[in-house]
Amino acid sequence: MKILKLFTSIHKSTNRNYLKRMIDNKPFYMKLAKQYSKDYWDGSRKSGYGGYKYIENYCYLNSTKNIVIDKKFKDFFPLRDSDKTYEIQNWVPNNLKDKLINKNTIYKKLKIKKKFTFIYTGTLSYKHHFVNILELAKANKDSQILIFSNDRFIKDFKKKSELMMIKNIYFYKTISYNLLSSYLNIADVGLVNLAQAANNLCVPSKVLTYYSNSLPVLGSMPISNLASRNIKKYKTGFVSNPNNIKQYLESAKIIKNNKSLRVKFSKNCKYYAKKRFDIEKISSNFLNIIK
Repeated sequence: MKILKLFTSIHKSTNRNYLKRMIDNKPFYMKLAKQYSKDYWDGSRKSGYGGYKYIENYCYLNSTKNIVIDKKFKDFFPLRDSDKTYEIQNWVPNNLKDKLINKNTIYKKLKIKKKFTFIYTGTLSYKHHFVNILELAKANKDSQILIFSNDRFIKDFKKKSELMMIKNIYFYKTISYNLLSSYLNIADVGLVNLAQAANNLCVPSKVLTYYSNSLPVLGSMPISNLASRNIKKYKTGFVSNPNNIKQYLESAKIIKNNKSLRVKFSKNCKYYAKKRFDIEKISSNFLNIIK
């Protein structure tokens, strides 16, 4: 009979009082950890990683060069030797729209009709604050919202949607990368959501994916977030704080009823992608830093 060893030498390398961890208000800290906010990353070990900034600083101090996607992220590193930290902004491939499937084919495959469409793609967890999307659906019953995600939190989303008797949200599995643009092409607006607690450290890259497909953005995120600042600066859509549902719904109403504004946002998205997603230039920047 084979013996399965669950505790390795790594587990035994430090002493832990497992019983104390379990009886010290464990349910509360589990819920706190699931918010994936400051308490999860930098708070007590009871609520997550604990000392995540310590880990970052350790890596920083033991490296010769560091690359961040926003100059404001430098604030998380020690001030000394700040000249070894470089900024290369995030990007996505800019050739996603090369081969698009006919829209009618996509409608048929998804079993939906052509109407005003909001779309959400990618990761969906507690930090993505899907409550506002439910409110969006209630306020826009003549529109449809398409959700493409495989995350386990989808079950909670579906359940709440059913309890609220919402009929215009459709759930699908995550789209394969080579088909992503074809599905985004049937949408009028791309949705991006982020809870207030996520604040600055979480930067949803789906915003850039929407840009590469010239898709206007409706965001519900902390205004201080890098993605929010980007949307505002380059006028690619609307963004409001996740706690301000009234402004979020008002922004949705404006972007939905103003086609010329959507065209303007779309052009700004295309301009940003063309200017920023030059893979040759990005590769050159990386090589200049690491050589």
